[in-house]
This record gives sequence, structure tokens and C-alpha cells, in this order.
Amino acid sequence: MPLTGAEYERLTQTAPTLDSEADGRWIACDESGYDGEDLLSEGLYMMVAGVAVDDAEAEGIVRDLRTETNIQPAVRDLKFKHFQRGDRLQKLSRLWQKGGALHGRCSVYVVDKRYGIMSKVIDLLVEEEAYLRGIDLHENRQARRLARALACDGRRALKDDRFNKLEQAFVAFARRRDPGDRQAVIQTFCDRERKWRRPGPRQPGATSPRPCNGFGTRVPTRRHFTTT
Repeated sequence: MPLTGAEYERLTQTAPTLDSEADGRWIACDESGYDGEDLLSEGLYMMVAGVAVDDAEAEGIVRDLRTETNIQPAVRDLKFKHFQRGDRLQKLSRLWQKGGALHGRCSVYVVDKRYGIMSKVIDLLVEEEAYLRGIDLHENRQARRLARALACDGRRALKDDRFNKLEQAFVAFARRRDPGDRQAVIQTFCDRERKWRRPGPRQPGATSPRPCNGFGTRVPTRRHFTTT
């Protein structure tokens, strides 16, 4: 969705960017693998990258790279696929290696989509209950460790296709915007959640999530997750 209106249009840059004391350093950004809230789409990862370079400098870097790799001008937009032949990838990587034109100026953030799903499952099913008990799961990255354990071991612990169905139900529950079938989607997710649970020995200090009742609220329980 394009951002429109005076408050956004005043920030629109139509001329080539150029680093200056007034504008500061320009950062070129792009993403790959983003499919909105559909975290089960094709591709396991989403990436966001940024390079500290203005248009004036980038033009020279791209021109030299085209010459060095023999990529013809007919290829207007350079993509990673254009560098997978021969030694092109090695020549590309030199840009951000020590002594390269972009050394120390590149940043890449990689998100494992399946881990992202499990992190939100922890937020929904565990974090709220822990908070009510006075436990901050975000302290010392406890929530991250729980999500990582679930993402890495959940498929082994939940036999058959239960883990896949849990993922599918949660994504449908989280991204659904049509109020006409919201209750049915919530009920499907809660049904999957109940099948996921089974009684297990309580560990000292363990946090027990409470299942939803199909209407967006929660009811108390003594059951909890187990991965054994």
C-alpha cells in the first residue's frame, strides 16, 4: 500500500541521493522473501538489507561491477541470480570484504519464518499467563529460548502431522481479518491447541499456559506443554 498525503510526500526523494552535511548519510534498503503475514509461504527466510551508499557513489560501483563481470546493459536491474555463474559471486563479495568499496557499510537481518511463528505462539499461549504470575519471559530472553526449543523440537515432539496443522491453524488465526469467519478460525486454532496438549509432570517454577475457549478468551487449567 503506497503511503500518500502531505506528511509522506514531503519526504519523497525524486532526485538522485547525495550524502551531505544537511541530509547526512543515505541508506539504501530492500527486502526479500516478505509475504505479509503468510509465514508459511514458499521460502523459509525473510531478509532485510541496508547499504550505506548514495546514488552518486552507487552508480560508479554498479558500473564497475558490470564491466568486471561482463553483465550487459540490457540487464537493467541487477539481481543475485545474475551473479551465480562463474566467478561473478566472488567478484561481488569483494565489495564488502576488507578493502572493498562497501566494507563495513552493509547490514543484513535474516528472519526464519517458522521460528517467527513459534515466537508468536509463545507470546499468545505462554507469555500472557506468565505475566499474570509475575514472570517476565522477555527478561534474559526466556521467551526466545522457549520459541527456539519449540521451533527446533516441536516437530519431533508432536508426532504425525500435528505440528504442521498447529502452524497452519495459528497462521490462519493470526492473519484472518474477515470478521465473517473469525470465530470459526479461532475455534479451529483452539481445537488444534487442545490436541497439542497432554498432561505431563510439572517442573518446579514451570509456567502453564491456559487454552482458549474458542471465543478469544482463556479459561484456567492445570495442564501444560511437554516435549518428551
